[in-house]
Amino acid sequence: MDERLIGQIGDLVAARNWPAVAEIGRGGLAAGGTSSERAHYLAANCMAARMLGLTEDARRTYDHSIGSIRAPDHPRLFPILATAAIASDACDDLERLFRMQFPHARFRRISISPLGTFTSWCRENAITTTVIPPESFDVTGSHSWSYTSDPFEIAVIPGAEFISGWDYVIAPTGHVLADSGYMPPEVAFPKFFPQVPVPAVGLIGHASDAETIDLPGRVLFLSVPEQFHVGHWLVDFLPRLRALMHVPAGVKVALPHEAPRKFFEMLSLFGIDGDRLALCELGKRYRAQSLVVARPGNYFRPRPSTIRTLHRVLGPPANPLRKPARRLFFERGAKSRQIMNRADVDAVLEEFGFTTINLAHLSVAEQRTLLEDTEIAVGAFGSDLHSAYFMPENSSVLELIWDAAKDPVTRSNCQIMGIRHEFLICADAGTSQQQGHQKDRDFVVDCADLKTALRGLLKL
Repeated sequence: MDERLIGQIGDLVAARNWPAVAEIGRGGLAAGGTSSERAHYLAANCMAARMLGLTEDARRTYDHSIGSIRAPDHPRLFPILATAAIASDACDDLERLFRMQFPHARFRRISISPLGTFTSWCRENAITTTVIPPESFDVTGSHSWSYTSDPFEIAVIPGAEFISGWDYVIAPTGHVLADSGYMPPEVAFPKFFPQVPVPAVGLIGHASDAETIDLPGRVLFLSVPEQFHVGHWLVDFLPRLRALMHVPAGVKVALPHEAPRKFFEMLSLFGIDGDRLALCELGKRYRAQSLVVARPGNYFRPRPSTIRTLHRVLGPPANPLRKPARRLFFERGAKSRQIMNRADVDAVLEEFGFTTINLAHLSVAEQRTLLEDTEIAVGAFGSDLHSAYFMPENSSVLELIWDAAKDPVTRSNCQIMGIRHEFLICADAGTSQQQGHQKDRDFVVDCADLKTALRGLLKL
Protein backbone atom coordinates (compact mmCIF):
# COMPACT_ATOMS: atom_id res chain seq x y z
CA MET A 1 0.00 0.00 0.00
CA ASP A 2 1.23 3.49 -0.84
CA GLU A 3 2.93 4.89 2.28
CA ARG A 4 1.70 8.36 1.43
CA LEU A 5 -1.89 7.11 1.51
CA ILE A 6 -1.34 5.45 4.92
CA GLY A 7 0.12 8.72 6.15
CA GLN A 8 -2.82 10.64 4.72
CA ILE A 9 -5.30 8.41 6.55
CA GLY A 10 -3.31 8.83 9.76
CA ASP A 11 -3.26 12.61 9.41
CA LEU A 12 -7.00 12.75 8.81
CA VAL A 13 -7.67 10.51 11.82
CA ALA A 14 -5.45 12.70 13.99
CA ALA A 15 -7.34 15.77 12.76
CA ARG A 16 -10.67 13.99 13.47
CA ASN A 17 -11.76 14.71 9.90
CA TRP A 18 -14.07 11.72 9.89
CA PRO A 19 -16.03 12.54 6.69
CA ALA A 20 -12.75 12.57 4.73
CA VAL A 21 -11.63 9.34 6.41
CA ALA A 22 -14.94 7.73 5.44
CA GLU A 23 -14.60 8.87 1.85
CA ILE A 24 -11.11 7.34 1.55
CA GLY A 25 -12.27 4.14 3.22
CA ARG A 26 -15.34 3.66 1.04
CA GLY A 27 -13.47 4.48 -2.15
CA GLY A 28 -10.63 2.13 -1.31
CA LEU A 29 -12.91 -0.79 -0.47
CA ALA A 30 -14.83 -0.31 -3.72
CA ALA A 31 -11.57 -0.40 -5.68
CA GLY A 32 -10.42 -3.72 -4.19
CA GLY A 33 -6.69 -4.24 -3.93
CA THR A 34 -4.33 -6.33 -1.83
CA SER A 35 -5.11 -7.68 1.65
CA SER A 36 -3.01 -4.94 3.20
CA GLU A 37 -4.80 -2.20 1.25
CA ARG A 38 -8.24 -3.61 2.05
CA ALA A 39 -7.38 -3.90 5.76
CA HIS A 40 -6.34 -0.24 5.96
CA TYR A 41 -9.38 0.94 4.03
CA LEU A 42 -11.64 -1.23 6.19
CA ALA A 43 -10.20 0.17 9.41
CA ALA A 44 -10.56 3.73 8.11
CA ASN A 45 -14.17 3.09 7.10
CA CYS A 46 -15.11 1.45 10.43
CA MET A 47 -13.47 4.17 12.55
CA ALA A 48 -15.14 6.92 10.55
CA ALA A 49 -18.57 5.27 10.64
CA ARG A 50 -18.33 4.84 14.40
CA MET A 51 -17.29 8.43 15.03
CA LEU A 52 -20.05 9.70 12.73
CA GLY A 53 -22.59 7.77 14.78
CA LEU A 54 -23.07 5.04 12.18
CA THR A 55 -22.16 2.02 14.30
CA GLU A 56 -24.46 -0.32 12.38
CA ASP A 57 -22.90 0.80 9.09
CA ALA A 58 -19.45 0.06 10.52
CA ARG A 59 -20.51 -3.45 11.49
CA ARG A 60 -22.16 -4.16 8.15
CA THR A 61 -19.08 -2.94 6.26
CA TYR A 62 -16.85 -5.04 8.49
CA ASP A 63 -18.95 -8.20 8.05
CA HIS A 64 -19.07 -7.67 4.29
CA SER A 65 -15.35 -7.01 3.82
CA ILE A 66 -13.46 -9.09 6.39
CA GLY A 67 -13.72 -12.34 4.44
CA SER A 68 -11.74 -10.89 1.52
CA ILE A 69 -8.64 -10.32 3.70
CA ARG A 70 -6.52 -13.46 3.57
CA ALA A 71 -5.44 -15.15 6.82
CA PRO A 72 -1.76 -15.65 5.81
CA ASP A 73 -1.31 -11.88 6.06
CA HIS A 74 -2.70 -11.89 9.57
CA PRO A 75 0.40 -11.37 11.81
CA ARG A 76 1.51 -8.34 9.85
CA LEU A 77 -2.02 -6.97 9.65
CA PHE A 78 -3.06 -7.73 13.24
CA PRO A 79 -2.99 -4.11 14.56
CA ILE A 80 -5.08 -2.73 11.70
CA LEU A 81 -7.52 -5.67 11.62
CA ALA A 82 -7.93 -5.39 15.41
CA THR A 83 -8.64 -1.67 14.98
CA ALA A 84 -11.37 -2.47 12.45
CA ALA A 85 -12.90 -5.14 14.71
CA ILE A 86 -12.87 -2.84 17.76
CA ALA A 87 -14.40 0.10 15.87
CA SER A 88 -17.21 -2.13 14.58
CA ASP A 89 -17.85 -4.01 17.87
CA ALA A 90 -16.88 -7.32 16.24
CA CYS A 91 -15.90 -8.85 19.58
CA ASP A 92 -15.95 -12.49 18.45
CA ASP A 93 -13.63 -11.72 15.55
CA LEU A 94 -11.40 -9.68 17.84
CA GLU A 95 -11.08 -12.64 20.20
CA ARG A 96 -10.07 -14.90 17.30
CA LEU A 97 -7.46 -12.33 16.23
CA PHE A 98 -6.08 -12.20 19.77
CA ARG A 99 -5.84 -15.98 20.00
CA MET A 100 -3.96 -16.13 16.70
CA GLN A 101 -1.60 -13.28 17.56
CA PHE A 102 -1.04 -14.17 21.23
CA PRO A 103 -1.28 -17.98 21.45
CA HIS A 104 0.52 -18.13 24.82
CA ALA A 105 -1.38 -15.33 26.59
CA ARG A 106 -3.53 -16.15 29.63
CA PHE A 107 -6.78 -14.30 28.83
CA ARG A 108 -10.12 -16.13 29.11
CA ARG A 109 -12.11 -13.94 26.74
CA ILE A 110 -11.84 -10.53 25.06
CA SER A 111 -14.02 -7.47 25.61
CA ILE A 112 -14.27 -4.07 23.96
CA SER A 113 -14.56 -1.19 26.42
CA PRO A 114 -14.51 2.60 26.34
CA LEU A 115 -11.28 4.34 27.34
CA GLY A 116 -10.99 6.94 30.08
CA THR A 117 -8.36 8.51 32.30
CA PHE A 118 -8.10 8.41 36.08
CA THR A 119 -8.24 12.16 36.79
CA SER A 120 -10.96 12.98 34.25
CA TRP A 121 -13.15 10.04 35.19
CA CYS A 122 -12.92 10.81 38.92
CA ARG A 123 -13.74 14.48 38.32
CA GLU A 124 -16.70 13.69 36.06
CA ASN A 125 -18.09 11.14 38.54
CA ALA A 126 -17.55 13.18 41.72
CA ILE A 127 -14.93 10.83 43.14
CA THR A 128 -12.64 12.60 45.61
CA THR A 129 -8.94 12.19 44.91
CA THR A 130 -6.08 12.68 47.35
CA VAL A 131 -3.18 14.40 45.60
CA ILE A 132 0.24 14.40 47.25
CA PRO A 133 2.31 17.17 45.61
CA PRO A 134 5.36 16.42 43.43
CA GLU A 135 8.84 16.26 44.92
CA SER A 136 12.14 17.35 43.38
CA PHE A 137 15.58 15.76 43.52
CA ASP A 138 19.05 16.62 42.25
CA VAL A 139 21.11 13.67 41.03
CA THR A 140 24.77 14.55 41.53
CA GLY A 141 28.16 13.33 40.32
CA SER A 142 29.66 12.64 36.92
CA HIS A 143 26.22 11.96 35.42
CA SER A 144 23.95 14.54 37.01
CA TRP A 145 20.44 15.80 36.35
CA SER A 146 17.49 17.24 38.22
CA TYR A 147 13.86 16.23 38.06
CA THR A 148 10.45 16.71 39.64
CA SER A 149 8.33 13.65 40.32
CA ASP A 150 4.70 13.26 39.32
CA PRO A 151 2.08 13.87 42.01
CA PHE A 152 0.94 10.80 43.95
CA GLU A 153 -2.80 10.38 43.34
CA ILE A 154 -5.18 8.17 45.31
CA ALA A 155 -8.90 7.53 44.92
CA VAL A 156 -11.40 5.12 46.45
CA ILE A 157 -13.80 4.05 43.69
CA PRO A 158 -16.95 2.12 44.72
CA GLY A 159 -17.74 -0.79 42.42
CA ALA A 160 -14.56 -0.57 40.34
CA GLU A 161 -13.33 -3.77 38.70
CA PHE A 162 -10.10 -5.36 37.55
CA ILE A 163 -8.84 -8.44 35.73
CA SER A 164 -6.39 -10.17 38.05
CA GLY A 165 -2.94 -9.84 36.49
CA TRP A 166 -3.94 -7.06 34.07
CA ASP A 167 -2.71 -3.73 35.41
CA TYR A 168 -5.63 -1.47 34.52
CA VAL A 169 -8.68 -0.46 36.55
CA ILE A 170 -12.15 -0.77 35.01
CA ALA A 171 -14.43 1.96 36.34
CA PRO A 172 -18.03 1.10 37.33
CA THR A 173 -19.17 2.82 34.11
CA GLY A 174 -17.16 0.24 32.14
CA HIS A 175 -14.33 2.62 31.18
CA VAL A 176 -10.80 1.25 31.26
CA LEU A 177 -8.70 3.91 32.98
CA ALA A 178 -5.76 4.03 30.60
CA ASP A 179 -3.37 5.71 33.05
CA SER A 180 -4.09 3.43 36.01
CA GLY A 181 -1.42 0.90 34.95
CA TYR A 182 2.35 0.99 35.16
CA MET A 183 2.66 1.14 31.37
CA PRO A 184 0.52 2.97 28.79
CA PRO A 185 -1.95 0.65 27.04
CA GLU A 186 -0.04 1.09 23.75
CA VAL A 187 2.58 -1.26 25.27
CA ALA A 188 1.37 -4.81 24.57
CA PHE A 189 1.96 -7.70 27.00
CA PRO A 190 1.93 -10.81 24.80
CA LYS A 191 2.60 -13.38 27.53
CA PHE A 192 -0.01 -12.28 30.08
CA PHE A 193 -2.94 -10.10 29.06
CA PRO A 194 -2.43 -8.15 25.81
CA GLN A 195 -4.59 -5.22 24.80
CA VAL A 196 -5.15 -3.07 21.74
CA PRO A 197 -6.20 0.53 22.37
CA VAL A 198 -7.74 2.66 19.63
CA PRO A 199 -7.58 6.15 21.16
CA ALA A 200 -8.99 7.78 18.01
CA VAL A 201 -12.37 6.19 18.72
CA GLY A 202 -11.95 5.98 22.52
CA LEU A 203 -12.03 2.17 22.73
CA ILE A 204 -9.78 -0.67 23.82
CA GLY A 205 -9.86 -4.42 23.21
CA HIS A 206 -8.66 -6.26 26.30
CA ALA A 207 -8.70 -9.38 28.45
CA SER A 208 -11.89 -10.10 30.34
CA ASP A 209 -13.96 -12.93 31.80
CA ALA A 210 -17.55 -14.10 31.51
CA GLU A 211 -18.36 -13.64 35.21
CA THR A 212 -17.42 -11.08 37.84
CA ILE A 213 -16.50 -12.04 41.41
CA ASP A 214 -17.39 -9.62 44.21
CA LEU A 215 -14.81 -8.60 46.81
CA PRO A 216 -16.28 -7.15 50.02
CA GLY A 217 -14.86 -4.13 51.83
CA ARG A 218 -12.02 -1.89 50.70
CA VAL A 219 -9.30 -3.40 48.53
CA LEU A 220 -6.04 -1.84 47.29
CA PHE A 221 -5.40 -2.53 43.62
CA LEU A 222 -1.76 -3.63 43.83
CA SER A 223 -1.64 -5.95 40.81
CA VAL A 224 1.51 -7.47 39.24
CA PRO A 225 3.76 -6.67 36.25
CA GLU A 226 3.97 -8.66 33.03
CA GLN A 227 5.50 -12.11 33.66
CA PHE A 228 5.95 -11.22 37.36
CA HIS A 229 8.95 -9.01 36.59
CA VAL A 230 10.69 -8.48 39.96
CA GLY A 231 12.36 -5.20 38.97
CA HIS A 232 9.10 -3.56 37.98
CA TRP A 233 7.44 -5.01 41.09
CA LEU A 234 9.96 -3.10 43.21
CA VAL A 235 9.91 0.23 41.39
CA ASP A 236 6.33 0.40 40.05
CA PHE A 237 4.10 -1.67 42.31
CA LEU A 238 5.41 -1.57 45.89
CA PRO A 239 5.22 2.26 45.87
CA ARG A 240 1.42 1.88 45.67
CA LEU A 241 1.48 0.64 49.26
CA ARG A 242 1.96 4.24 50.41
CA ALA A 243 -1.72 4.75 49.60
CA LEU A 244 -2.51 2.73 52.74
CA MET A 245 -1.24 5.69 54.79
CA HIS A 246 -4.01 7.88 53.34
CA VAL A 247 -7.09 5.65 53.66
CA PRO A 248 -8.84 4.18 56.72
CA ALA A 249 -7.38 1.02 58.30
CA GLY A 250 -8.61 -2.42 57.31
CA VAL A 251 -7.87 -2.25 53.59
CA LYS A 252 -6.93 -5.57 52.04
CA VAL A 253 -4.35 -5.85 49.25
CA ALA A 254 -5.39 -7.60 46.01
CA LEU A 255 -2.79 -9.88 44.44
CA PRO A 256 -2.93 -13.02 42.25
CA HIS A 257 -2.26 -16.13 44.32
CA GLU A 258 -0.01 -17.27 41.46
CA ALA A 259 2.44 -14.44 42.17
CA PRO A 260 6.01 -15.54 43.01
CA ARG A 261 6.93 -16.31 46.59
CA LYS A 262 9.30 -13.33 46.58
CA PHE A 263 6.37 -10.95 46.15
CA PHE A 264 4.68 -12.35 49.24
CA GLU A 265 7.95 -12.30 51.18
CA MET A 266 8.36 -8.59 50.46
CA LEU A 267 4.75 -7.81 51.36
CA SER A 268 5.17 -9.58 54.70
CA LEU A 269 7.93 -7.09 55.56
CA PHE A 270 5.24 -4.40 55.34
CA GLY A 271 2.96 -6.43 57.59
CA ILE A 272 0.77 -7.55 54.71
CA ASP A 273 0.06 -11.27 54.83
CA GLY A 274 -2.65 -13.68 55.90
CA ASP A 275 -6.04 -11.99 56.09
CA ARG A 276 -4.56 -8.67 54.93
CA LEU A 277 -4.43 -10.18 51.43
CA ALA A 278 -7.30 -10.52 48.96
CA LEU A 279 -5.97 -13.39 46.88
CA CYS A 280 -7.29 -13.56 43.32
CA GLU A 281 -6.91 -15.90 40.36
CA LEU A 282 -5.08 -14.80 37.23
CA GLY A 283 -7.43 -13.85 34.44
CA LYS A 284 -10.61 -13.69 36.51
CA ARG A 285 -12.63 -10.49 36.80
CA TYR A 286 -13.28 -8.94 40.22
CA ARG A 287 -15.52 -6.14 41.48
CA ALA A 288 -14.50 -4.48 44.73
CA GLN A 289 -17.05 -2.94 47.04
CA SER A 290 -14.54 -0.07 47.17
CA LEU A 291 -11.31 -0.18 45.17
CA VAL A 292 -8.35 1.90 46.36
CA VAL A 293 -6.50 3.06 43.24
CA ALA A 294 -2.99 4.51 43.62
CA ARG A 295 -1.00 6.35 40.95
CA PRO A 296 2.52 6.87 42.38
CA GLY A 297 3.88 8.41 39.20
CA ASN A 298 6.47 7.55 36.57
CA TYR A 299 9.30 5.46 38.03
CA PHE A 300 11.79 7.32 35.81
CA ARG A 301 11.27 10.24 38.22
CA PRO A 302 11.07 8.45 41.57
CA ARG A 303 9.50 10.24 44.53
CA PRO A 304 12.25 10.59 47.19
CA SER A 305 9.94 10.13 50.19
CA THR A 306 8.54 6.90 48.70
CA ILE A 307 12.01 5.47 47.98
CA ARG A 308 13.14 6.26 51.53
CA THR A 309 10.01 4.63 52.95
CA LEU A 310 10.64 1.45 50.97
CA HIS A 311 14.31 1.43 51.99
CA ARG A 312 13.42 1.78 55.67
CA VAL A 313 11.29 -1.37 55.41
CA LEU A 314 13.34 -3.48 52.99
CA GLY A 315 16.86 -2.44 54.00
CA PRO A 316 18.81 -2.93 57.23
CA PRO A 317 18.29 -0.56 60.17
CA ALA A 318 20.44 2.55 60.01
CA ASN A 319 23.61 1.97 62.01
CA PRO A 320 26.48 4.49 61.85
CA LEU A 321 28.81 1.90 63.42
CA ARG A 322 28.11 -0.67 60.72
CA LYS A 323 31.12 -1.58 58.59
CA PRO A 324 29.86 -3.80 55.77
CA ALA A 325 32.58 -5.89 54.20
CA ARG A 326 31.01 -8.13 51.56
CA ARG A 327 31.79 -7.47 47.88
CA LEU A 328 29.30 -8.95 45.42
CA PHE A 329 29.06 -9.34 41.67
CA PHE A 330 25.52 -9.92 40.36
CA GLU A 331 25.44 -12.54 37.61
CA ARG A 332 22.41 -12.08 35.40
CA GLY A 333 20.04 -15.01 35.12
CA ALA A 334 18.88 -13.85 31.68
CA LYS A 335 21.12 -14.36 28.65
CA SER A 336 20.88 -10.70 27.73
CA ARG A 337 23.28 -7.85 28.67
CA GLN A 338 26.15 -10.29 29.00
CA ILE A 339 29.84 -9.38 29.45
CA MET A 340 31.69 -10.49 26.32
CA ASN A 341 35.11 -10.56 28.04
CA ARG A 342 33.81 -12.26 31.16
CA ALA A 343 37.01 -14.21 31.96
CA ASP A 344 39.03 -10.99 32.09
CA VAL A 345 36.43 -9.31 34.29
CA ASP A 346 36.27 -12.33 36.62
CA ALA A 347 40.03 -12.08 37.12
CA VAL A 348 39.73 -8.43 38.18
CA LEU A 349 36.83 -9.18 40.51
CA GLU A 350 38.77 -12.03 42.11
CA GLU A 351 41.70 -9.69 42.63
CA PHE A 352 39.41 -7.33 44.57
CA GLY A 353 37.80 -10.08 46.65
CA PHE A 354 34.37 -10.29 45.01
CA THR A 355 31.91 -13.18 45.32
CA THR A 356 29.60 -13.94 42.37
CA ILE A 357 25.90 -14.56 43.14
CA ASN A 358 22.72 -15.04 41.12
CA LEU A 359 19.89 -13.23 42.89
CA ALA A 360 17.24 -15.18 40.96
CA HIS A 361 18.20 -18.29 42.94
CA LEU A 362 17.87 -16.63 46.36
CA SER A 363 14.84 -15.94 48.52
CA VAL A 364 14.17 -12.42 49.76
CA ALA A 365 15.42 -13.42 53.23
CA GLU A 366 18.64 -14.79 51.74
CA GLN A 367 19.15 -11.65 49.64
CA ARG A 368 18.62 -9.40 52.64
CA THR A 369 21.10 -11.39 54.74
CA LEU A 370 23.75 -11.08 52.04
CA LEU A 371 23.13 -7.50 51.06
CA GLU A 372 22.77 -5.94 54.51
CA ASP A 373 26.50 -6.63 54.97
CA THR A 374 27.54 -5.59 51.45
CA GLU A 375 30.15 -2.90 50.98
CA ILE A 376 29.88 -2.79 47.19
CA ALA A 377 27.82 -4.50 44.49
CA VAL A 378 28.73 -4.65 40.80
CA GLY A 379 26.30 -5.66 38.08
CA ALA A 380 24.99 -5.00 34.60
CA PHE A 381 22.18 -2.52 34.01
CA GLY A 382 18.97 -4.32 34.94
CA SER A 383 16.64 -5.47 37.70
CA ASP A 384 19.39 -6.98 39.87
CA LEU A 385 20.55 -3.48 40.76
CA HIS A 386 17.18 -2.72 42.36
CA SER A 387 18.30 -5.04 45.16
CA ALA A 388 20.08 -1.92 46.44
CA TYR A 389 16.89 -1.55 48.49
CA PHE A 390 18.37 -4.28 50.71
CA MET A 391 21.76 -2.58 51.08
CA PRO A 392 22.90 -0.26 53.90
CA GLU A 393 23.50 3.45 53.63
CA ASN A 394 27.02 4.42 52.56
CA SER A 395 27.49 1.22 50.56
CA SER A 396 28.26 1.42 46.81
CA VAL A 397 26.84 0.21 43.50
CA LEU A 398 28.88 0.07 40.28
CA GLU A 399 26.65 -0.27 37.23
CA LEU A 400 28.06 -1.73 34.00
CA ILE A 401 26.31 -0.07 31.07
CA TRP A 402 27.09 1.09 27.52
CA ASP A 403 24.98 4.27 27.68
CA ALA A 404 24.11 5.96 30.99
CA ALA A 405 21.01 7.51 29.43
CA LYS A 406 19.45 4.03 29.20
CA ASP A 407 18.99 3.90 32.98
CA PRO A 408 17.61 7.05 34.61
CA VAL A 409 16.37 5.09 37.65
CA THR A 410 19.14 3.23 39.50
CA ARG A 411 21.40 6.22 40.11
CA SER A 412 18.61 8.42 41.49
CA ASN A 413 17.22 5.62 43.68
CA CYS A 414 20.66 4.86 45.13
CA GLN A 415 21.42 8.49 45.92
CA ILE A 416 18.02 8.95 47.57
CA MET A 417 18.82 5.94 49.81
CA GLY A 418 22.27 7.29 50.68
CA ILE A 419 24.08 4.70 48.54
CA ARG A 420 26.97 5.73 46.27
CA HIS A 421 26.44 4.92 42.62
CA GLU A 422 28.74 5.09 39.61
CA PHE A 423 28.37 4.11 35.97
CA LEU A 424 31.16 2.21 34.26
CA ILE A 425 30.64 2.94 30.57
CA CYS A 426 31.42 -0.16 28.49
CA ALA A 427 31.76 -0.85 24.77
CA ASP A 428 28.46 -1.80 23.13
CA ALA A 429 28.72 -5.16 21.35
CA GLY A 430 25.74 -4.17 19.18
CA THR A 431 23.65 -7.26 19.89
CA SER A 432 22.67 -9.67 22.66
CA GLN A 433 22.54 -13.45 23.02
CA GLN A 434 18.89 -13.15 24.02
CA GLN A 435 17.26 -10.02 22.64
CA GLY A 436 14.13 -9.60 24.72
CA HIS A 437 14.05 -5.81 24.80
CA GLN A 438 15.35 -2.93 22.69
CA LYS A 439 17.66 -2.02 25.60
CA ASP A 440 19.32 -5.47 25.57
CA ARG A 441 22.95 -5.26 24.49
CA ASP A 442 25.97 -7.39 25.32
CA PHE A 443 29.08 -5.34 26.07
CA VAL A 444 32.83 -5.36 26.64
CA VAL A 445 34.28 -4.07 29.92
CA ASP A 446 37.54 -2.11 29.91
CA CYS A 447 39.34 -3.87 32.78
CA ALA A 448 41.66 -0.92 33.44
CA ASP A 449 38.60 1.31 33.86
CA LEU A 450 37.01 -1.32 36.10
CA LYS A 451 40.03 -1.35 38.41
CA THR A 452 40.04 2.45 38.58
CA ALA A 453 36.31 2.57 39.42
CA LEU A 454 36.65 -0.10 42.12
CA ARG A 455 39.62 1.64 43.75
CA GLY A 456 37.67 4.89 43.79
CA LEU A 457 34.52 3.43 45.37
CA LEU A 458 36.51 1.31 47.85
CA LYS A 459 38.80 4.24 48.65
CA LEU A 460 41.91 2.15 48.00
